[in-house]
Amino acid sequence: MKRLPYFALLGLVIGSSTVAAKCLNRPDLSPECRYPSGDTWCLEQGSGNPYAYSDTCLKQRQTASLPSFNEDEEYGSVRQKMLQADWKPYQTPEADSCYESDSRCANRPEMFSCAATGMGNCMFLWIKNNAITAICTVGDDALFDRVCEYNSRVVNTVQSIDDNATPAQILNPYQGWWRYPDNEYGCDDEDNQYRVALGSYEYNQDLGQVVFGQGSTGIGLYDESCELSNGTQQGQSLQFAAKCTLEEGEIKSGTLRITVRDQNNIAVRFPYAQDYEMWLIRCPN
Repeated sequence: MKRLPYFALLGLVIGSSTVAAKCLNRPDLSPECRYPSGDTWCLEQGSGNPYAYSDTCLKQRQTASLPSFNEDEEYGSVRQKMLQADWKPYQTPEADSCYESDSRCANRPEMFSCAATGMGNCMFLWIKNNAITAICTVGDDALFDRVCEYNSRVVNTVQSIDDNATPAQILNPYQGWWRYPDNEYGCDDEDNQYRVALGSYEYNQDLGQVVFGQGSTGIGLYDESCELSNGTQQGQSLQFAAKCTLEEGEIKSGTLRITVRDQNNIAVRFPYAQDYEMWLIRCPN
């Protein structure tokens, strides 16, 4: 079955002019950019994205939310400004691999591409409110060049869920293995030290491995795990009542939040570490 896009572009006729717009599934993303007269067209597409927005307005809003940068500013400084402005590093499966010895991109999961040293052009991706922007640098020292164009694939937001959905049903689209961004080989770690299990799963003694699609619903790290219940959705955030067992058997209970950035990128806040957001990248099936 063909996957429907997160948004659809259309030409809305407003008065005597035609306005490029996007169909999104959030009614409150940016009230000043809404075009309610296009909602009927969006509904007719059957994509589950019934709210029309001005594409130009959304892009202007995105640009306005960016910090100011100086010419030839070091990317390390640019990166701190982006984090302080609530932009999040974004990683796409199409990104190049970064060699650990390359200081321009080592431990920077937002790296999309970096030309070999001697040419020194890099692109770094950031996401905020489902909008992706790219920062381009030049030189082997990764100095700021410009905010550049990035033709992203569709960014999928979390789908609306039924009020009576179980935690297993809520997590089903995200069920499976996830890895940490700083370990691109984490998905292949059979000891599960560098990958995280999410969804309904249990450890099968006969097979000697985790099996998904059965057992209790939760999230499992190498040395701790959380059982999840009472799931709800608030915008891009999935929230659960969690009972977590830590490394030494200590039990912590509270709210666990999963922010869905897209189908391959999520961020988790645990009840025992609300100030820390664990970013995870989906492993191939």
